[in-house]
Amino acid sequence: MKRKKMTAVLLAGVVALSSAFVGAFPGEDVKAEAATTSAADEVDDEDANSWRYQNGELIEDASTDYTLNVASLAALYKAASISTLATTESTLTIPSHNFDGIDVSKWQGSIDWAKVAATTGSSKVDFAIIRCGFGSNSTDNDDSCWETNADACEKQGIPYGVYLYSHATTTAELDDEIDHIIRLVKGHKIDLPIYLDMEDTDITSNCSKSQINALATYYVKKMQAKGYKAGIYASLYWWYAYLDDFATTSNGSYHWVAQYNSSYCAYADNDLVAAYNKSWATYNSKHYYETWQYASTGSVSGISGNVDMNYWYGSMKLANLSTCENASSGVSLSWKKVKSAKKYYVYRKVTGGTFSNIATTTSTSYVDTTAKSGTTYIYKIKYKTKSGTTGYGSKKTILYLKKPTITSVTNKASNITVKWNASKGATKYYVYRKSAGGSYSKIATVKNATSYKDTTAKNGTTYTYKVKAVCGSYTSVTSSEKIVRVSRVSIKKVSKIKSRTYKVTWSKNSSATGYILQYAKNSSFKNSKKVTIKGASSLKYTLLKLTKKKTYYFRVRVYKKVDGVTYKSAWSTTVKKKIS
Repeated sequence: MKRKKMTAVLLAGVVALSSAFVGAFPGEDVKAEAATTSAADEVDDEDANSWRYQNGELIEDASTDYTLNVASLAALYKAASISTLATTESTLTIPSHNFDGIDVSKWQGSIDWAKVAATTGSSKVDFAIIRCGFGSNSTDNDDSCWETNADACEKQGIPYGVYLYSHATTTAELDDEIDHIIRLVKGHKIDLPIYLDMEDTDITSNCSKSQINALATYYVKKMQAKGYKAGIYASLYWWYAYLDDFATTSNGSYHWVAQYNSSYCAYADNDLVAAYNKSWATYNSKHYYETWQYASTGSVSGISGNVDMNYWYGSMKLANLSTCENASSGVSLSWKKVKSAKKYYVYRKVTGGTFSNIATTTSTSYVDTTAKSGTTYIYKIKYKTKSGTTGYGSKKTILYLKKPTITSVTNKASNITVKWNASKGATKYYVYRKSAGGSYSKIATVKNATSYKDTTAKNGTTYTYKVKAVCGSYTSVTSSEKIVRVSRVSIKKVSKIKSRTYKVTWSKNSSATGYILQYAKNSSFKNSKKVTIKGASSLKYTLLKLTKKKTYYFRVRVYKKVDGVTYKSAWSTTVKKKIS
């Protein structure tokens, strides 16, 4: 991978390469013992040594295994127990590729990604592969331009993959490097595989061929288990000399081959070539790699100096949905920007149905307000670039659940009762609560009902409630309402002071702003009268000129003002008294 321009050092030529390949395939005789010291300890960016680097510096003319002709290929295959090639060099042509791209690291310096995204023609950039770091999981080993480059690709809509330059010679060291990768890619939207760059002499000096194959396989399986697409980067020589077993057994892995050649990439898996009768013409149409790094001296607008150039032969889904979630007014969708996209088309279907275009937009987000609660939908985005290229992103499925709007939050005698509207399709509801200054916690799961009684609320405390509709793994957004728990009081006594004059006394609520006394000549309190008494300690009130020989009904409630809002308790138990 590109680091920076340095003094040219010419490595071995074609003849030396042929003999190197012969020496590199002694079958089971390759049993070099691993060194007892850790090759990954105290790794520094300037420690890189490989066919491309000497003490961390780029070898400008690293042409090893890049000028292969039919004779040297024949020697190579003979060493690998493969018969002589069936065709001539004239049949070795570049297979048709799908996308053009670059790989970059801090050695490219500050990149103008807007210019990179705008490139056209032979230097167009459809994708990038970005170095995140090297070696063990230390911030000192992070690529200083990783975050900037990754964020810029996401902003410009350039799909990208990732690589880490490896020094690992044991699975323990490789685990640490994997942790290094995961720490850096967390939170990013990675479109292409995450590669392990296996080229350093630390590895070949300390590991046998079988150990190198085992490390490569271990890396891919570990990354796949974490949910990532994973692959290996290596030179053509490495793929034949060290990674031939990995190439034939690593299901689902991605192969990134470095061979600088303007005519062809001479890599195929040994078993694959044999299966295709050693015919390069057949091989060219059925290549065994997804990415070919074909040059290190490319020129791209927005990048100063040389940059590695690559072809991508795999599929690449763009305009992938990054979010597909229930919102207040429908299903909210968002997707990654596609470079040079002119329009996006939103497609939707129900389970078992067919896709139809429901919207066209130039934005990278859309809210489907026509979605019906309780219905499962599948969405995908189609894009069209200014040049007319079209394609689809990946699909996402969601069950739309309408927000269950809270209709009331009420202080009752022994609880706060929360009520809400039903959400079609919901099998249950989650009720959340928080106190002032706190955070929400789920306090109840409610089935077959649209109300909940919170008996744990404390007097004088301000609470906010939220309700969420749920069905399986799908959830709605929440509605919320605030209330202050105000516990009710009780009437202690209604006593006669003198004819038609009575005093009402009640118990105290220490958090009250005041009390409301209500009285009437009927138990339904029709045509009642109310008196507001301020102060938590004001616990009595005298009523004058009541009607003689009539039965009156009395009750009291507490009120509390918070932030300009008045909250009231439930009424006390009613007390009746015949007036004399």
